[in-house]
Amino acid sequence: MQTRLIAFLSGIPALVYQVVWTREVALLAGSQLDAIATVVATYFGGLALGSRVLGGRVDRSTRPLRFYALLELLAAALALATTLVLRELGTHTLGALANWWSPPGVLALSGALVLPVTFLLGGTQPALLSATGETGRRASAPAGEIQGVNTLGAVIGVILATLAIPAVGLWTTLCTGVGLAASVGGLALALDATRKRTEPNRPDDREPPAPRALPVGILALAATAGVATLGYEVLAVRMASIRLGSSLYAWAVVLSVFLVGLAVGNVALASIASRARRPAQLLGRIELASALVLALGLVAIHPPLAYGAAGVQSRALVLVVLGVLPAAVCMGGAFPLFARLVLDATPGRSFGALAAWNTAGGIAGALLTPVLLLPVFGMAGGVLICAGLNLAVAVGVLGWAPRRSRSRRIGPTVLAWSAAFAGAATVGWLGVRQAQPRGAVHIEHGRLVSAVVVARRGERELIVDGDQEAHTAPESRLTEELLAAIPLSVHPAPRRFLEIGFGAGITLGTASRFPLEQLECVEIAGAVLRSAPWMEPVNRGVLRDPRLTVHERDARAFLRGVSPVYDVVVANTLHPWSLGATGLYSVEYFARLRAGLAPGGIATQWIPASGIASASFRAILRTFFEAFEHGVVLWGEDNVILLGSAQVIELPGGDVIAARLEAAGLDPRALRLAGPGGDALAVRRIGEASDVRDIIDRGEILRDDRPRLEADAAFGVAPRDSGIYRLLVALATHANTRHAASPALLLWLEARAARLGSEPDRARTREALAEEQGLALARRSRARRIAAQANDRLRQNDHTGAEPLYTRALEIDPTLRSSWLALSMLARDQGEPKRAVRLLERWLEQDPDDAEAWNDLASLLAETGQVERAEHAVEQALARNPFFPEALANAGLLAASRGDLTRARALRDRLVAINYGPRRTELEALEQTLERAR
Repeated sequence: MQTRLIAFLSGIPALVYQVVWTREVALLAGSQLDAIATVVATYFGGLALGSRVLGGRVDRSTRPLRFYALLELLAAALALATTLVLRELGTHTLGALANWWSPPGVLALSGALVLPVTFLLGGTQPALLSATGETGRRASAPAGEIQGVNTLGAVIGVILATLAIPAVGLWTTLCTGVGLAASVGGLALALDATRKRTEPNRPDDREPPAPRALPVGILALAATAGVATLGYEVLAVRMASIRLGSSLYAWAVVLSVFLVGLAVGNVALASIASRARRPAQLLGRIELASALVLALGLVAIHPPLAYGAAGVQSRALVLVVLGVLPAAVCMGGAFPLFARLVLDATPGRSFGALAAWNTAGGIAGALLTPVLLLPVFGMAGGVLICAGLNLAVAVGVLGWAPRRSRSRRIGPTVLAWSAAFAGAATVGWLGVRQAQPRGAVHIEHGRLVSAVVVARRGERELIVDGDQEAHTAPESRLTEELLAAIPLSVHPAPRRFLEIGFGAGITLGTASRFPLEQLECVEIAGAVLRSAPWMEPVNRGVLRDPRLTVHERDARAFLRGVSPVYDVVVANTLHPWSLGATGLYSVEYFARLRAGLAPGGIATQWIPASGIASASFRAILRTFFEAFEHGVVLWGEDNVILLGSAQVIELPGGDVIAARLEAAGLDPRALRLAGPGGDALAVRRIGEASDVRDIIDRGEILRDDRPRLEADAAFGVAPRDSGIYRLLVALATHANTRHAASPALLLWLEARAARLGSEPDRARTREALAEEQGLALARRSRARRIAAQANDRLRQNDHTGAEPLYTRALEIDPTLRSSWLALSMLARDQGEPKRAVRLLERWLEQDPDDAEAWNDLASLLAETGQVERAEHAVEQALARNPFFPEALANAGLLAASRGDLTRARALRDRLVAINYGPRRTELEALEQTLERAR
């Protein structure tokens, strides 16, 4: 029992080390997933090497507990030193050295630093097993129990680290883990001293029995099982992060559930393994069970890729647990049975060999999954391959078993197992296929992220690991465009432009319109870059621009080595709630951003005003202006845009802004930057850097050591927080004492704060005053509320009441796209197709890039027999959105109606190519038309 307690306690600091190192390596080398892969591979590699090398030494030790204690204490001391060196490498002192190396070189250096600690930890479990005094088949029970309780301790370590890091920081968390490890080492020394006093005649020169040859076949099967186990863990983390959100807590949830399952399997099968009459057959059944639950679990855990993450919510958690826990229990249950087949009279040596082979396979699974299984086979295919490996292990064990313990009907048994697996795999695959919602036109599972492009009603949306990154709808696209248009029209003569984070390429495409000499972009995820063609033409095919250089690497590592050459840098990075987000919003990161600016250069950062808590919003604002002495706070589109510089930023007048935009071929009215009386920058101005420092002088500054952002937002997208608007009101009020803010915008911000604070009367009064002062934002806000009332009437089938409300909304704001389309639909339903056509044409005069409106116009024209005009309209829709399923189907139907079956079939084939999940109704309609035309 004493050795089990020590094994449990030792698992806690070991996982604290791993979690802290993962974060430190991510800050040093960049990608969070690269850091996870590096630390996991090195961690388990060190454990395997330590188990293999030190396991034999344990058998020659007369005091295995003292041997364990020395390993634990030395590992704790080295863990402190390793973390200090990793942290120093990220500073300017030694960081310059890292700039000479490629990212793989930095990761290799990090792994080399971690390896000595994990090598020492690898010898701890063989030492504890030797301390039990059991050998041979009797040692399989304590081996499984030690492995299981150590894994349970690891779960506690993950939970403690996850909760502690955002609260007290990485260094304090690491020191706590080291202190616990030292305490466990001290406890082991005390127990060893007690044992020595109670066993005074124990010989000091005992010789271990002569070792027998280890069963290489069963060790190879254990390695194969390790490949499946850690390969599935990587896949489960990816799938769960898309379902739960890529937050710190989501990652910890998956890791904890997986470790709990392994521990339960280890402990539950430990005593059974030592008593089993046919351990090989039992191991085969356990591996078969692993294969079956992996395949069937796909239905629960595989995420709906075309929708955003739900956050760490109860329903999503249940699905993740159902997909992970049963598989982990079965996989964990295999280890004691492997131990039963391997352990001999030298438990340290044989246990060390088993752990080494099993762990080596796990390393291979962890490394091969992101670079091979995910990109080539996808998430579902990768899981089924892992399940297939479990089935192969089951069959291999059955064939390896001694003749006397084999089933007499091995052939039928293998066939039955294979048939069961095939059925489970089919159920899992069909479940995944049917669960994918309509709309996905492109899916790529890259090494680092899964990128999905979804087409809905003429627009496209880019979703990366469950987070919406970009949308082609005008309102959403406007933010991406403003991030480039504002700083490039403020800077008097920009020449070099850098964007951090490619997204859909809309910001970079907007920047390409300006007469810049050089465009650069830093994007770590190749899958995001390869999604760019699916977002054309809204990104202007910017990847083909000869001025553009794309750096496919981490932004932090890239910025560490740049010279101060950029006139404008736009940080279009992770959402603040994503895993690793703090590293791209910390004061250390913003300092690197500033270091890359040329004299007079401008850095641009956006902060969402929805989906984020006011505390996080406040912290980002305060941190940005800790790094930038001068700057401006501007209102964007449901967000805030920050401009920062080492010099004072003078905002040009509306006429100057309009002239610079027009020279770049951009319409100031479309960007809502049209002149001094509209929404020019002067009207968007909230305050300056000095106002932020005055109002939030003691606010929290985000630092690399404390990843607060992703922890604060882990449990789902936050509702609109009135605290954000109250803060903006305070900033604008303070700025107004120096005539720095827009009085009309201040009124509108007060109205927003009042509306979110359940003060509707005050909100209406403030909005009316803002509108009287000519604020277009207030006018649009009132028009949208009226349009929302019309939508409610429409949902209640009150068409008569909805139509005048839509008309009234358009009288206030003629740019309300949804109201134009709704009025056209109502006219069509009322049997007035000509009026419906006129309404759509009036809207298209304002926005000729609206693919959905062109497609609706094509349908109306076709209904009225105007086939040529309909074909022109649908071609206009496809020119704006080449991946618009409804427009592709309409174009195919029109082609078929005039006998051009070749073109109709080509359009059908394009529809098939972008059809994920259930078959589209428009595809079926086109196929039926082609079938009748034969």
